[in-house]
Amino acid sequence: MPNLWTKATQIIYEAFKGPRTVDIEFNGKYEEIKLMVLQIKNISQTIKSFPQKLMGFRDLCTEIYQHLIKPYPNDSIYYPQINAIISAHKEMINCYQECSNVLGNLSGATAEWQKIFAEVKANLKKREEARKIHDHYDQKMENLINNKYKKMQNKEEETEEEIKKFDRVSKF
Repeated sequence: MPNLWTKATQIIYEAFKGPRTVDIEFNGKYEEIKLMVLQIKNISQTIKSFPQKLMGFRDLCTEIYQHLIKPYPNDSIYYPQINAIISAHKEMINCYQECSNVLGNLSGATAEWQKIFAEVKANLKKREEARKIHDHYDQKMENLINNKYKKMQNKEEETEEEIKKFDRVSKF
């Protein structure tokens, strides 16, 4: 595991030059997943607020129904219109029940999606950490190879410490 200094060096390197290992296809899929997570979050928030709003609409319709049924008896000339409102109210209550059932099912599905996306996010985090470690050692190995090549060109001997360091890093 890299120490604090090498980890900070890698973060600075990536901030200015970007990661050494770039997987364009993976990055595209990652962006798609981020968009899907945002959409599922929006759906979930809408589902959570919808029952309250739907109950408010149901209560409003019930209140209108109750206020209209009292002053207009069956023998009133307005009764056909009131009867249409009563029928619409009954239909609206049935739709409310059906909508509540569908919302319950959809709420369960979005909760499952959120659970799956949480697992995906955790796996992506693990992948990113492994990529950073790989990039760190890849950069370190590249520096050691360049140093070894320069020493060979200048016909200099490597120190025992440099040989050990090269062996240690190359085993990663």
